[in-house]
Amino acid sequence: MVSQLYIVSILLIMIESSPGIALNLYIVLVNLKGMKSRQKMKPCDLINLTKGLVDIFVQLFLIMQVILVLPWFQKSVEKHVLLISYVSLRTFGILSYLLTAFLCAYYCSAISNLQFFIFVWVKRAITTFLPKLLLLSAMGSFLINIPSIWVTSVTPHEQSMGNSTNNSMIIRGTMFVDRFYKITVDILGIYLPFILTLLSLMVTIFILVRHMWNNKDTNTNFNCHKIQALVNATRTMLLFLVFHVLFYLCGHYAMLSVYDSIDPVSKISWFFVLLRPTVEALIIIQASSKLRERFQVVFCCTETQRG
Repeated sequence: MVSQLYIVSILLIMIESSPGIALNLYIVLVNLKGMKSRQKMKPCDLINLTKGLVDIFVQLFLIMQVILVLPWFQKSVEKHVLLISYVSLRTFGILSYLLTAFLCAYYCSAISNLQFFIFVWVKRAITTFLPKLLLLSAMGSFLINIPSIWVTSVTPHEQSMGNSTNNSMIIRGTMFVDRFYKITVDILGIYLPFILTLLSLMVTIFILVRHMWNNKDTNTNFNCHKIQALVNATRTMLLFLVFHVLFYLCGHYAMLSVYDSIDPVSKISWFFVLLRPTVEALIIIQASSKLRERFQVVFCCTETQRG
């Protein structure tokens, strides 16, 4: 007998993931259309294109992970299928973290315009070597996760659902990962991108606030528009900062308690993990004038046709 909880969970996950997949697909299609029309792509556009594609795979593999633990799949799924799904999810997840860090570092170097060596080097590296940097990041994310096939073991065990009178059983798989390998991958693929993103966002917000403070006493129309643009940019970066820290904490807790089926905090954490690509896609669309304007045109046209 299949628990109604699993059916409700998979429906909620599908409903929650659909907007994220649709928004990231929109980001990919808009940037691909720009490439086909031979428009010059900015580094942020190329990062948005790659990140949109990666986040689509992240959500698809997250859905796959949930489906693989459903009762009617558990008895027929082999261990190597779980490992392949696990490796793929971590590969795309780490690549998504790296792309977020590159995007924030690019905005930081472009907005701050500081002449310190590190900012000049980051801006030059992202502007000049971005395609190679993206390729190396994808290869690195894949290669550091390949060894997990051999250092990770899956131990299946049965767990009763409900009270003792219910004969429904599920087969859960507990993964054991080599501790040294896990720490190494977490440092390179999660902690370093998180720190780079955090520092980039904090520096960018500081620079934007300082610009607003320096221009607050001017009343010309040009400066008013400039200040409004600074306010919008600061709001976007603050949202990115808050959600980045929130999603990082939720993802960290979710990975620690991934196999705990009772802890409600774990379920809430996984809810926010699944929500991350959707929120980041909305922030990226709001921050990009090209994506925002076309999104508003499509939305307004749709509403007009419905009316």
